[in-house]
Formats: sequence, structure tokens, C-alpha cells
Amino acid sequence: MAWHLRIVTVGLLLFCAGCVQFSPQFLLGSSFDRALLLWEQGLILEAREAALMVGPDDPVYSKARVLLVKIKSLSREVAREHKELGEDYEKAGIESMAIKEYRRSLLFNPSNTVVARKLKWLEEGGTAVEAEAQKRSKPKKKSKKKKVKSKAAETDLEATANTHYMRGKVYLESTAYPEAIEEFNTAREFVPDFLDTAALLERAEKRLELQIDRHFKKGISYFQKEEMELAVEEWNSVLRLKPSHKDALEYRGRAELIMERIKSIKERQDRQVK
Repeated sequence: MAWHLRIVTVGLLLFCAGCVQFSPQFLLGSSFDRALLLWEQGLILEAREAALMVGPDDPVYSKARVLLVKIKSLSREVAREHKELGEDYEKAGIESMAIKEYRRSLLFNPSNTVVARKLKWLEEGGTAVEAEAQKRSKPKKKSKKKKVKSKAAETDLEATANTHYMRGKVYLESTAYPEAIEEFNTAREFVPDFLDTAALLERAEKRLELQIDRHFKKGISYFQKEEMELAVEEWNSVLRLKPSHKDALEYRGRAELIMERIKSIKERQDRQVK
């Protein structure tokens, strides 16, 4: 029953999308008009393409840029959801579904080098997670020699630590510092003094703080210039890196309140004109 409802829902969405794209308002409208229609229908990728067609000489160019900021912000959120789902599939050893989710993530955020590398690794036959899952699912034979068993267990721990260590290095090189920190901490859970994990972890934490500080200060700069949408985007970036950042939460709340008040004033003025 649930699958039938899902199929019907998807069908209705596709039908509605088709109706919008063949409506007179869409066919005869400007690039910005089409972008707005697509955005309102939830067609993020199509709306982005239409908004990008608005040139600098167009009278609504500034409005198109504001719309692109909103599209970019939502695209990142959608991309992040697909990325996290892909990681869940990868950890479960379901490589084919992980590849699909990583591809979907890159559609919404093509600049994410971390996801691109993970996708490339899987497409080239990277099955380390799947192999590890299969190894764990097999019943272990009891060894008569305790020393051999202990040595094998130690080797497994080091191999697992190395997997997380290498992933952490990839994330660190790609400036995905929260993910790098998570991988390095996981490596240390298996082998506390594994290679230079502690030093790389410290480096990732310092760089994360610098990245957070840069986004926060950039948001302040936009806020002082009264560019609220851009300020909110920067503070959203801070909160994605550190959800507990109190100052970013406070300033974002102020900016959103100002935006709501400006919107209410404009709506009131429009009603008065009519």
C-alpha cells in the first residue's frame, strides 16, 4: 500500500511539473519568471538553470541573484541529505545504493569534492566496507592457539583503524573538516596511537575553527551591509559545521526577524497602493 501511494505521489508531482512547463505563463515568461515558477513547484535544479540565464543587464538581475542564493542554500541541504543517506548505505555494505545517492548529491552540489571522491572510489570497485561486513557476518572459528588469535585480532584493529585514518586524510585534504575529525576519532577508538592520527586530528580541529570564524565574520559583514539573505547563508554554513554555535544562532535569528519585518512592510505598502 505504501509503495502504491509513493508511486501515485511521484506521478502527480511529475504531472504538475509538466503542466507548469507547458503553461502560457512559463512559455511566454522571461527567464526570471520561469525560474520563479519552477522554484515554487520545488524543481530546484530546473529553477537554478533558469535563474542563471538572467544576465547582468536584465532589470531583475539582482532579484535573480537573491533567488540563486535561496536555491543554493536549499540545494546544499538536499545534497547533504543524499550524502548522508549514501554514507548509511555504504556503511551497510550496499554499494549500489550508495553510488546512486552520491550521484544525486552531486546533482544538487557539484562542487562537493568529498562526495565526488567517494563516488569515484566506489565506481572503481572500492568494496572495503562490504568486505568488512561480510567478514564480520561469517562465524569465527575458535583458535586453539591464543597467541595466533590475539595477533589476528590486533591485525584487524589496525586494518580498521587504517581505513578510517585514510578516509580522514581524504576529508582533511578536501577541507571537509567535521568529517575528517569524525574519521580520525574513530581510528583512535580502534588504535589510540595509530600513526600520526592525533596530530592530524588537531590540525583538522584548528582548521575547522578557522573555517567557522571566516563564515561567521563574513555573515557579520553582509549583515552590516543589510544583505540579509547572504548573511543568513553564511551563518547557516557556520551552523552546519557547528550546530551549537550560539552567536550564529542569535545573529541568524536577528537577520530573519528583520527580513520578516521588511516583508510585512512591503506587503502593507502594496495593499495601500491597491
